[in-house]
Amino acid sequence: MKSQRHEIPVRTHQPPGTESPELLNLMTDLSNASEQGKQFLLGVAEDLIGEFIDAAGVRILSGSDGDWRFSNEPVTAEPADLTAMGFSAVPEQSVEVSASASHALVPVNPHLALLIEQAPRRPLDHTACRLAAKALDMALRQFSDDRLTHVRTEVTTALKNVAHLILTSRNLPEIFYNITKEGKERLVSDICGIMLIEGEALVMQRCVGNHVSETASLRMQAGQGVGGRVLATQKPCAIENYTESEVISRDFFDLARAEKVKSALAVPLLSENRVIGVLEVWRRRPSTFTNQNIEELAILADLTSLAIENMRLLKSQETAAKELEKAHSKLRNRYDTILAAAEFQEDLLARVLKGSSLAEIIEKASGHLAATVLFIDDDLGSEVCHPAEGLPSGTMQVIRTEILKHPATESRPVDVACDGLSVIFQRVSAESSHIGWIVVVDPTAFEIERVRLAISGISISVALLLLKERAAAEALSDRISSLLWDLLESPDSLRKLAINRLSELQIDLAGQIRVLLCRTEAANGSTKAERLTHEEIEIRRNAIVHAPERVPNAKRYIRLAAFRDDELYVVAIADSAAEIAELADSLIAEIKRASPLTCVSVGVSKPVHDPMDLPAALGSARVARRVASATKSSRAISSESLSVAGLLVNMQDKADFREFVNRALGDLVEKNTKNDVLIGTLRQYFQSNCSQSATASELNVHQKTIAYRLEQIEAKTGLSTSDIEERTLLYLSIKLHELFF
Repeated sequence: MKSQRHEIPVRTHQPPGTESPELLNLMTDLSNASEQGKQFLLGVAEDLIGEFIDAAGVRILSGSDGDWRFSNEPVTAEPADLTAMGFSAVPEQSVEVSASASHALVPVNPHLALLIEQAPRRPLDHTACRLAAKALDMALRQFSDDRLTHVRTEVTTALKNVAHLILTSRNLPEIFYNITKEGKERLVSDICGIMLIEGEALVMQRCVGNHVSETASLRMQAGQGVGGRVLATQKPCAIENYTESEVISRDFFDLARAEKVKSALAVPLLSENRVIGVLEVWRRRPSTFTNQNIEELAILADLTSLAIENMRLLKSQETAAKELEKAHSKLRNRYDTILAAAEFQEDLLARVLKGSSLAEIIEKASGHLAATVLFIDDDLGSEVCHPAEGLPSGTMQVIRTEILKHPATESRPVDVACDGLSVIFQRVSAESSHIGWIVVVDPTAFEIERVRLAISGISISVALLLLKERAAAEALSDRISSLLWDLLESPDSLRKLAINRLSELQIDLAGQIRVLLCRTEAANGSTKAERLTHEEIEIRRNAIVHAPERVPNAKRYIRLAAFRDDELYVVAIADSAAEIAELADSLIAEIKRASPLTCVSVGVSKPVHDPMDLPAALGSARVARRVASATKSSRAISSESLSVAGLLVNMQDKADFREFVNRALGDLVEKNTKNDVLIGTLRQYFQSNCSQSATASELNVHQKTIAYRLEQIEAKTGLSTSDIEERTLLYLSIKLHELFF
């Protein structure tokens, strides 16, 4: 919307209430323009008001018979299409703002209205729009009757003077004083007062010229006295003889006599087409108030309304500025808190990547929060704490109790009071599993929001650290498991390489080496076991896999462990059979504790001193484990304690002779030239009544060759040819070998 510009200075936009108040500037400029005629006033008003309210554009609409046209267009032009701009009609009430998405419509009087185009991203201030409409209406009133030119000039001059007095002040009592003083002088009156509505009553705000103190605190309801009549009718009221008037009530006749009041004139103070107060003058002489007197007092009343709305606008702007500053300060604090948390988190993550330990992470967190920080594992057992002296045991017990009160799904920081201390804790989880808790005790030096952000950052860093350690441990475990299979099942060349790799990993295999073979099976008749979910099965499997880590003295005895096909393989070193038996029983107890519905059978091999002999040790452990399963022994069975009767029970129970031969003879059953020679030697050895010399003679080799071959057989099978029971096992195995192989 653009209108023709007229040559009149337009002032730079400034907020109302500064050294050059914009409302005063607007009223002064409109008053100056009015001296050049109504059409000139309407022409420049669009630009002046547009600057005042900081709008994209302002057009003045002129209404007649329900049609509204732009005032600078001829009467033959088409009416303005208000519907296209989102309006059904111009508001009927004075200075009521009607707004659409892009425009606002503000009536000035029954025949004029302001159409305001909103600037992009700058919402219109409706109070400023109403003030502008009022200012234009006051300027236009000079053309509303046939008053003489000198009267209009006098009123215009008075308007300027009074407007300057009241609008350059930001103190409402001072404004009221200036208005009452000007009203008393302009209307040649003895008393002038301003009353505003408080609740249901009119209450005197400022009064000049009164003799009686009651007048300064006057309070009246609608219909009482002159002011009450104006409040009730919303129209001016003039009384020529106060105490003899039949127009007003008699409520204040006694006060009028005390003040010696003879006549009075009151006009309403209007805001948004409603009465907000009354401006009234009293004379101590009988008199008649002219239309000019009423007009002048009405102008003062309009200025008073403008002053009140201007003060409200200023206060709303000040309030908005304070709220904006408060919001900005809050956002700044929030930003600083988040920035500090991000920098702290970045520092922790850098430490994790550099290989810092859990204790170092907790120490850093403690220093950052100036508080005691703990990590408690998922069993609520061991803890990492800084400062190192930790907390009293009683306090720790209270903290653990509080932690257990909160559900496992709680992932946000929790604030509690423990033993007189402020405690915040958060669950640490990774890969859908719970790892433990981070606990901060008595962080009194910081805002709770900062502590919450910090504890979340600590939890993430600890989770990453433990995941990193877990991944490293699993990678090492996989590597060790691979080396274990090489030790137990691979050819000699790979076995030697595996021994060297284990040495590089500082895994010492010196001493009496034994193999523990543990088989786990679901308990017979366990209907619950049959209903286990995949997740439950995986949990039990993990419990069995990690059982060797949890048995007493595990680090002292156990060197290697791996799980495959429901069998747990453990390589341990112990000086005595008693120690290895205690270790095996502890392993059984730990598996049953972790998985109660599991049957466990454990076989323990004979000791070997060379890791190269571990395949033979595994063979003897298999035989012992088979006997343990067949006899349903609740304790481990050692290969050294086996008897032929025990093996026969095992064979009868399983009725699998091929498996018995494979496990008893071990590597000897593999088809190769060397094994064929050893099998033939063992067969001839038994046919020669276990005589080495007779065997050598039959095979036409030296006796030392027979001795060497028997040593190789013992190494591969783990069975001794000099022990009567083990020799019997070899004899049975070689006979069955003749049948099945």
